[in-house]
Amino acid sequence: MTRAIGRAGDDIGVLAQQLTSRFVGLLRSETDMRKLIGWLGWEWTGEPGGPAGAVTGLPGGDAVLVPVGATEREWATLEEYLELVVPLSRPAPESRAQAQEFRRAADAVRQVLGDATYAGSHGSTGAYGRREARPLWGSPFLRWREGRVTLDLGRLRGTRG
Repeated sequence: MTRAIGRAGDDIGVLAQQLTSRFVGLLRSETDMRKLIGWLGWEWTGEPGGPAGAVTGLPGGDAVLVPVGATEREWATLEEYLELVVPLSRPAPESRAQAQEFRRAADAVRQVLGDATYAGSHGSTGAYGRREARPLWGSPFLRWREGRVTLDLGRLRGTRG
């Protein structure tokens, strides 16, 4: 049984390790996402055909499953969801606090998964080319990828700091 993720900062690395190890062999279907959420000790939220996610108990709030939209359907033909977005924390809105929190989370993930496979910035768009408000400190991301499993670390969507 997987231990539930708690609130301590050290748990970011534990969460990254559990997400990447537990996702092996799963699809981004509702059935498999329910399995993953259960393995993490979280509670599924949402109704069929509506928004879905999980109650996590993390300081950042609840996780959200992003459904495949019409634009992504062409290349995500077998998937129901693009990603599981897990807010790790809610730093202050100032740019410095946001950048420091990104660094703290990146260091925690790097300790368990090693160096990121990719690093970059979304520029004026967000993930999947979606238009989003860009924070003053930028839109950096770090990505760890092995086989079909990808873990992205980026800024919290909707933040302007």
